[in-house]
Amino acid sequence: MPFRITGDCIACGGCSVVCPVDAIDDGFGSGEGGDDALYSISDHCEECGLCLDVCPVEAIKKEDLS
Repeated sequence: MPFRITGDCIACGGCSVVCPVDAIDDGFGSGEGGDDALYSISDHCEECGLCLDVCPVEAIKKEDLS
């Protein structure tokens, strides 16, 4: 998964609203890298990046898959 939501998430819901494929699950997820994020990104994310643009606290990070 190319994106992850960190523990900095304030649960505003903006990412969930703009996601065109409904890939953002609300509720308490287990964020990658040990973060306890309030929202999580499911495997059917299409990597459009709209969630990155809308997050007011920059809690969504692009994963370095190299």
